[in-house]
Amino acid sequence: MATPPVVQLLPMSTDVFPGRGIADVQAHFFLGELATLPRNGRYEFRTAGLSADPGKVVLFQFARHVVASAELLGCERFAEPEDGCVGAMHFDPASVRVFDPVGADVLAEVWPDQFPGFGQAKTRLSGDRYPEFLARLTNVRGPRR
Repeated sequence: MATPPVVQLLPMSTDVFPGRGIADVQAHFFLGELATLPRNGRYEFRTAGLSADPGKVVLFQFARHVVASAELLGCERFAEPEDGCVGAMHFDPASVRVFDPVGADVLAEVWPDQFPGFGQAKTRLSGDRYPEFLARLTNVRGPRR
């Protein structure tokens, strides 16, 4: 993958995955659902999505760790809410990756002047440091094809 123009953190509520740990969410949601049919990269949101910058990489934050990544293709707002969701983000299913959980310390080292810490904000980070982030990942896995 080329260096993305923007990297954005997307906080995921543990309320959406009650009682599920990081490994379970990685295996069953990211690799087992998001990256495969029928979801095929579609991630519904309840309140607000992301701006649809072409080629943006999203880092999914769960349980105070970055646990997955994917390339954003676009966003849509529904005319009427569907199952409590107001829209969906569309990711390239082939780009979905999970890896050993990454803590705030690593993000602070890679983006020292941009990463404020984990929270509920959808933090935007510069894409030029993404290769350094990738180099620090271990046990990277993608969807089975």
